[in-house]
Amino acid sequence: YRDTMEHWDKVLPGRVTHVRYEDMVTDFENVAPKIIEAAGVPWDPTVLDFHKKKHAVNTLSTTQVRKGVYSHHFKGWKRYEKFLEPLLDLVGSRVEYDLKTTLSGYLKTGVEPVKRDAAPSPLPKPRLKPTGNV
Repeated sequence: YRDTMEHWDKVLPGRVTHVRYEDMVTDFENVAPKIIEAAGVPWDPTVLDFHKKKHAVNTLSTTQVRKGVYSHHFKGWKRYEKFLEPLLDLVGSRVEYDLKTTLSGYLKTGVEPVKRDAAPSPLPKPRLKPTGNV
């Protein structure tokens, strides 16, 4: 995914808009209007209340849509951390990714829900080497 996105950023500089998930969740009221603006669609303030609408949602995430924007799962990956350790060598430097929201006119005002550790990697170095059976 990142190789593909880096390709398009290089081939079409300034044409790809990036939105950090964390910014969307922690600063939805400011990010949503900028996404709508970037898409060239007129702003409708009811976008902020999407979860209160009564229309049908035809996806498997219907119950999630009705909850609105929530951030309780930011550290959900941690329960799988020990199982992910062997993949660190395969991922290499791609473990870290400093994506910035690139919406025109967006100034981040939300609070980061997750503080980054001072360590260079969010996961500890693996104790096991991948066996090739990944």
